[in-house]
Amino acid sequence: MEAVCDDYLYCWRLGFGIPGSKNDLNILYASNLFRSIRQGLWPPSRPQTTISGFSLSWFYYLTDGVYPGWRVFIKTYKHPKNRKEKNFGKQQEAVRKAIERFFGVLFRKYRMLRNP
Repeated sequence: MEAVCDDYLYCWRLGFGIPGSKNDLNILYASNLFRSIRQGLWPPSRPQTTISGFSLSWFYYLTDGVYPGWRVFIKTYKHPKNRKEKNFGKQQEAVRKAIERFFGVLFRKYRMLRNP
């Protein structure tokens, strides 16, 4: 299962039925959403956002270190060197927990997903 949600648990993307092994990278490379991103078809244009002095005009996804180095993926620092980098990592981890909450709500509401 593939899901993209925000920290308010609004589901932007939910995908089912990806064949084969279900690790993060297999799901990523089989995803229609990320295939569209690689082809430059997604995301649609959006207003400029500034994060840490960088001006972004695309959507971005908070990930961990296993994901590829695409510009839409924002990862934590492997070895934070200062307080600012450590704080960034803590904040990102807090926001990334939204997807875990989303799956918890989804599995509680639709028990069939956990035990098909």
